Amino acid sequence: MNAAALLSIGLLLQALAPAHAPKITEEMIKSYLATQYDCKAEDIYIDKMEYFNFTGHEYSDVMVVASTCATGTAGPDVHSVFSWADEDQLGELEIEEVNPKLYQVLFGNRNFDLTARKDDGELIETFTDTSERVAPLVLSFRWDGKQHKFLLASAQSAPMYKTSYDCSKAQKDVDQAICYVESLAKLDVELNTAYSSLRAALSPEARKSLIQEQRNWLSERDCACAIYKGWVGCLSEKYDGRITELKKRISDAMH
Repeated sequence: MNAAALLSIGLLLQALAPAHAPKITEEMIKSYLATQYDCKAEDIYIDKMEYFNFTGHEYSDVMVVASTCATGTAGPDVHSVFSWADEDQLGELEIEEVNPKLYQVLFGNRNFDLTARKDDGELIETFTDTSERVAPLVLSFRWDGKQHKFLLASAQSAPMYKTSYDCSKAQKDVDQAICYVESLAKLDVELNTAYSSLRAALSPEARKSLIQEQRNWLSERDCACAIYKGWVGCLSEKYDGRITELKKRISDAMH
C-alpha cells in the first residue's frame, strides 16, 4: 500500500474511530488481507496476533505477522498494525520508512517480528537473517498522533568486527557478511596470518604462485558459499580447511 493511502487511513483512524469497537478477530484480518493481496482467506496464515493500544483509543490495536499466497518460501510478508477506521472498516497504521542503509547489517533471507514494549508503548521490529546472529537489527517506533503514523525512535545494529581487510570498502556480499559475524571475522584474520607467514617463507617465484593460488581459493569460496542459507557454516568449513592446509605448509617449509 502506498504512503498516500496509508496517510489517508491514518487520518480516518483519528477522525472516525469509535469509542467502542468490536475486537479485531483473525477472521477479520484474513478477510482484509485476502482483498489486499488477491488471495483466498483460507490461503492466509496468521503467524502472530498481539493486541496493544498504541493510538490511545478505548480499544486495542493489533499487531499482525502473516503469510499470504504471495510470499512463497520467503516467510511472512505481512508485518502490520491494524486498527479501526470505523466500525465496519479495518485499516493499517502507517510505519515510517527508514533509511535503507540500516538493513545493510542483514544477510541472506531476512524477516522480522513485531512486538510492543509495554513500559513505553513503542512498536519493536526485531529482525533475523541467515547469519545465526541474535537480533542483528532492532528498530523501535513510537506512535505520533499528529502525523498519524509510527516514527522511528531508535535503531540498534549488530557490530562490525575486525578482518584482514577494510570492511568499510568491502564490495562483495561475502566480504561484507564476514565483517558482521565474529567467528568468521576471526577466521579471516587467522587465515591472513597463516598466509602471510607462508608467503614470507617462500622464494620470490613460489610467492607468485601462492598469490595466484590464494586468489583462486577466494573465487572458489565465493562461488561455493553464496550468502543465502547455511552460508556461515559453509564459510567456516572453507576457512578451517584453508588454514589447516597453510599451517601444514608453513611447518614443512620450516623443516
